[in-house]
Amino acid sequence: AQFPRIGQSINWDKVSMTQLIVAARDLQLLGDIAFRLVDGARDFRDTVHPRAEVREGMRAAHEEAELLLALVKLVYRDLDH
Repeated sequence: AQFPRIGQSINWDKVSMTQLIVAARDLQLLGDIAFRLVDGARDFRDTVHPRAEVREGMRAAHEEAELLLALVKLVYRDLDH
């Protein structure tokens, strides 16, 4: 009910990561640990975006990408149950 809409349909192009995380938790699809870790990392995800190096003068290293990949795997594990 809280996703942006076009008429009666959800406008998936405008749904934010935060909205998806909260919805998954509210629907009990995402456990508390995964929710807290992913919620804390949501602003960090742009660090591995290809334009981040140019836009913010930072370059993500292998370790940052590995950390985010581990979070994706954690979410997948919770959603798979």
